[in-house]
Amino acid sequence: MSITSDNAKEHLREKLLQDITAGKSYDALQYIQSFIARKKKGFGHQLISSLIFEGAMILIQNGGSVEAGALLLWYIKGGAGEEFAFKINKTASLTLGNEEFCDLDSTIVLLESVSRDKIVPLVDAVYIPIQKIFVKKYEISMDTADGILLHNLKRFESICADVFESAKDWISATKCYIKLYNVVKIIYCVDNWASNGHEREYPMFFSRVILQLLAENRVHLAADVLQLSQKEYSSLSVHSLSPHSSDGYHAAWHVAIILTELAGLNNNIAEKQRVFQALHQQYSPIIAIVDKKLLTILVKIAAKVFLLQPRTASSGLDPMALMRNLMGGSGGSGGGADAIGDIVRNLLRR
Repeated sequence: MSITSDNAKEHLREKLLQDITAGKSYDALQYIQSFIARKKKGFGHQLISSLIFEGAMILIQNGGSVEAGALLLWYIKGGAGEEFAFKINKTASLTLGNEEFCDLDSTIVLLESVSRDKIVPLVDAVYIPIQKIFVKKYEISMDTADGILLHNLKRFESICADVFESAKDWISATKCYIKLYNVVKIIYCVDNWASNGHEREYPMFFSRVILQLLAENRVHLAADVLQLSQKEYSSLSVHSLSPHSSDGYHAAWHVAIILTELAGLNNNIAEKQRVFQALHQQYSPIIAIVDKKLLTILVKIAAKVFLLQPRTASSGLDPMALMRNLMGGSGGSGGGADAIGDIVRNLLRR
């Protein structure tokens, strides 16, 4: 039978079901890829896209979610050729005529039409690569997109968040909910994530999330996460923590509380810088014992939120060296413990 644009889908379905029935899902995946490579010039971008998503659906419906994920990943990474790149909107191609379709929309429709338990491998495969298309190729994010594109981005994030949550992938789910600014879901996922660690480490999980938000200059979201987490979980309340705790896990939580509160104050920047330096002097050595990566995040917070920059060239990759460099080599300008104590006491009065 001669394969044309009119019977391509029927041919592909028959061939894939033949391989799958024989227990050869991987062979089915390879056939789609080779079929697209051989026929793409005569079919056009829209039909190629349609065949890929049709093939993915057939694979999923027949227990081949892993192969479906591999197929979409192949397409997203340019496996069909540069002229058949994954499209994030319906804008017509200048080189391929007036074909108006959207691969992101097709991905969403595919994910929405299948039960969550069947698409975990697919979402695992495509989530980060699709994010890279937006961020690296088009420099688009949830904050810069608008219209239909923003709507589709939110739909995609919501589906992926739900899939990650149902699979108990708490880290990935948390990242999705952060993009969606869903504070309730953020602290729910972090609480479940923290439950996998030692009880003593519990505050550290929340510290990491809040400090990372500050490092991205998302001060309002950090404040909302802090407020609700303290309201929902009594162990995170500032009243339940000693302001002089030498425990690195609780010290990190103190830092997260103080920096979030400090970032939201209207004091002039010089005063905030002085307190940040005092905070570094008292707490960084303690935090370094349990998680040196937090010191690297503090360096980013210093630059993004408090406008503190290293005074000399970078001192290598050691976070402690970076922090000393940031503070001009002394580890901070006087008043360390007293300044931090004053802030903690003020917070305790609230």
